[in-house]
Amino acid sequence: SVLSQAHSVLSQAHSVLSAGLGAAQMKVVGNAQVISGTTTTKISGLSAVLAAGATYEVVGRILHNISVASGVHFNVSGTTSALSTFVGVIKGGSNVSVQTVEYAQNFPWSISIPAGGTSAYLTQIDGIVKTSAGFTLEVFAWASAAGQDINIKPGSFLRAFKIA
Repeated sequence: SVLSQAHSVLSQAHSVLSAGLGAAQMKVVGNAQVISGTTTTKISGLSAVLAAGATYEVVGRILHNISVASGVHFNVSGTTSALSTFVGVIKGGSNVSVQTVEYAQNFPWSISIPAGGTSAYLTQIDGIVKTSAGFTLEVFAWASAAGQDINIKPGSFLRAFKIA
């Protein structure tokens, strides 16, 4: 009986914490995707719904390679033009070239990775987002040159965790 009551108290405390912070949203790319050319294209599966007036920790890792040694661009944006602020780092590149962009501004937030070869790349998103209105956070990509393919690999992910 005492153990049961203690378990109940812990369970209620956990529920209060979970309700206040919300569960983490974890989106993972399950199948390879090909983004062709210079048109801005949403990466399927890499999005998170963010509530109004909240603060989120946002972490993402995009595994990719390119078909031609040319620049790659990524953009983190949303479904509204609300003044949401991102403070953090977007970093990408290969062993040949690395580009790091630090932001403390309203979105969209983007990075352009210079040509460095066609090998494997990892683009990282690490930051805090403070929302003024609710919206869907999305990740987009496009190539610097026509005829170039960006191959988004399975295992790429975006995670948003409400911290306040």
